[in-house]
Amino acid sequence: MSDQQNPEQPAEQPHEPKPAEAVGYCRPPVHSRWKKGQSGNPSGRKKGSPNLKTLLDKELSEKIMVHDSDGSRFISKGTAMMKAMVNKAIKGDVRAFDKLTAMQLRLQAESDEGDPDKLSAEDDAIIAEYLARNQQKGGPA
Repeated sequence: MSDQQNPEQPAEQPHEPKPAEAVGYCRPPVHSRWKKGQSGNPSGRKKGSPNLKTLLDKELSEKIMVHDSDGSRFISKGTAMMKAMVNKAIKGDVRAFDKLTAMQLRLQAESDEGDPDKLSAEDDAIIAEYLARNQQKGGPA
């Protein structure tokens, strides 16, 4: 009889907390949850503040004075860096030479891929076949 409950006494139900009171994994206490409209990082990056790419572009485009055989002139810091790297490579610095050749190959590959006017051999063959058919029919060339 110990396994059966007395039908006259209601079964004891455990207290179930309201959904707002539930605390556990991914459910922090109500008092410590984000309030509506509250930022998760109030002291974070402000709107309109420049990101790393913007800062780098700004620094590399800044002009500096350079003295060379032609006299003094202003060039950008990015141009000055490239000139310095090329000069090092010419003087025999292997690392500078490797970086320059790798950069040149990468830029050349990008420019070959991105040229919309350049047609492949297959495209040239298709166009030639089309023109040959239209010329035989007397159509527009």
